[in-house]
Amino acid sequence: NCRLGRIRFGQAEGGGSDEELFRAVAGEITPPWPRERFGNQARWAVAEAHTLIRANEEAYNAARKVLESGGGLADAIWAIEHSFVVRRGPDGSLVEAS
Repeated sequence: NCRLGRIRFGQAEGGGSDEELFRAVAGEITPPWPRERFGNQARWAVAEAHTLIRANEEAYNAARKVLESGGGLADAIWAIEHSFVVRRGPDGSLVEAS
């Protein structure tokens, strides 16, 4: 099961390497951020990710399916982009998004 799914369903775990990367990148900001800002920014990022996933459910599902089946990042990106281009009409036929 991919990490996005665990976050979406309230079962997030791990993320230590993500936090380390965030701290390393944010540590390079000039002028330096106060320590409390790191937590605030991290909470904002999680909330923003959740909002984006909910607003783009088709893209999320497309990426999740590719990653769960062993596909790579390029395949997931293609699936996300394709989910915005192709939609199904009420009768199930393919229609272009407007």
